[in-house]
This record gives sequence, structure tokens and C-alpha cells, in this order.
Amino acid sequence: MAGRGAVKREGPLNMVARRDYSLTGPSPVSVFGDRMKLMIPGGLPRGMTRDE
Repeated sequence: MAGRGAVKREGPLNMVARRDYSLTGPSPVSVFGDRMKLMIPGGLPRGMTRDE
């Protein structure tokens, strides 16, 4: 299981790496006492479904 420090680094790195930069707008980050919520603009790659 990853430690909190690793999760705090991994989340924002994934947000930057996976963002669809052809879309404009912010990437909101919400921080709660027990979690972080990162909103990443974009969708799944073409041909991929949520079930995959």
C-alpha cells in the first residue's frame, strides 16, 4: 500500500500527464481531510470503454 506522500505526488503527476490539452479550462483540485479530488479534463482514448 502506498504511503500518503506517494499518493500526494502521484495524483498531481497523473493529472498533468493524462490531461487532454486540446481542451481549455481549469483542472480543479479539491482537498478534504481524508482525500484529494482531482478533475482531469478529457475522456477515454478512442475505442476504449469504461468496462476496459
